[in-house]
Order: sequence, then C-alpha cells, then structure tokens
Amino acid sequence: MVLHLLVKSLRLKNKPLAIKQPVQLWFSNVGQASYDCEQATIKELSESESKRFKTLRSKKKQQEYLLSRGLMRHALTEYFDDNEQHWQFTEQENDKPKISSLPPNTYYSLSHSHGLICFAIASSPIGIDVESHTKKRNIPELAKMIMTKEELATFQQNKDHQNQNFYQIWTAKEAYYKALSSQQQQTNTLFSLSIPNLIADPDWSLSHHLFKQFTLAIVSQSPTLKTDKHYYLFAD
Repeated sequence: MVLHLLVKSLRLKNKPLAIKQPVQLWFSNVGQASYDCEQATIKELSESESKRFKTLRSKKKQQEYLLSRGLMRHALTEYFDDNEQHWQFTEQENDKPKISSLPPNTYYSLSHSHGLICFAIASSPIGIDVESHTKKRNIPELAKMIMTKEELATFQQNKDHQNQNFYQIWTAKEAYYKALSSQQQQTNTLFSLSIPNLIADPDWSLSHHLFKQFTLAIVSQSPTLKTDKHYYLFAD
C-alpha cells in the first residue's frame, strides 16, 4: 500500500517498550539546515565512529554519515528522555552500529539514500530500507539477481509499472533482511527471501511509502504496523 509521508510529527517521550508501541520513524536530509548538526556530531563520535568517518572520502558520504549519527542520537534522546551523551555507539562492519546503552527489547534500523536519512525505533524486530529512483540502473537485470521465480514472473508481466514494482520489491527485501536476526541473515540472501511469503505471514507486517523520488519499505515482526513520524532538520 502506498502511503504518504507528509504527516506532522508526534512526540512520545519516556515510553516503555514492553508494550507494543508504534514504530518511531524519523527523517532528516542533508542540506543547509543540517550543517550545524553535522559539525556538532563530529565532537560526539565514539572512537570506532571516528575511524569509520575518516575512511569516507566523498563529502556527500561524510555528510550522510554525520547526519545519520546525529539523527539517531536525537531520536533516542527524544523518545527515552535522556541526554545525547548517554548513547554508546560502536561501529560494526556491514551492519548498523551497535548501541549498547539501549533499554531491553529495543530494536532499531537505519537507512539512507541520496541525502535522505531514515531511522526507526521499535519494540519488535524492525527493518527499513530507502532507495532513490534517480540513479540509473539496469532494472531488468537487477530484478533477475534479487527476485524469486514467482516475483520475477509477476514483475515481467506488468511492464507498465516495472520501475515502481522493482523498487517496492527491492526495498522490501532489504528491509526484511535487516529485520532478521544475525543467525537468520547467515542462511538467507535477498534472492531467497520471498515477499509474497512475507505478506502472507500473520506474524510479520510490510508497509511501503513513496516520498518524492524515494521508496521506503518498513518490515516488522508484528501482526500490525503503525508508525509515528518525526522530522529533524528536514527541508522539503
């Protein structure tokens, strides 16, 4: 289902996650409004974050990295009503950073694309993925690499909406993979994950959002999926 993201921010402070709460979905984007945050975040980076930051050569990648870390700290502080220095970040190779000071039963996911940063906090396993449509891609060939036979057959039949269908399936698979445990990830690939099976599973939920040139997928190990949306240093 296509949902619009232009919704006013709702703040939830100090909410316990033992009860199923709406997914806290945060957005920010790189621009003039984010410059001060990026500069302030440099001073807050942990040792492992500083090492990671120094490996980034592209200015755009550096900006996205700093804003993503600033957004995560801000979102966690807003939700749990704590100070930003409380959160301890440790970089992990090919994975989201580990945040060791989180309350129990807290799950989170991070994604960014072409300057848009998305961060989710949830009380059950969660995965999000955002992709921009503006980058030139060989979509028919990429589809063969990531789609199951069932998905590919449906994709190829509906030629009028191939781009939209591709990004919805791709982001759903990426988000689904992120929501899995590390052990489950070791035995799965994007190709092996079936979106029709995900949709049919009563214990999981999938939601898609279109925003300008972006497609965002949210996958949660929860029968229902509700979101509260927040915007931080966000410029239209």
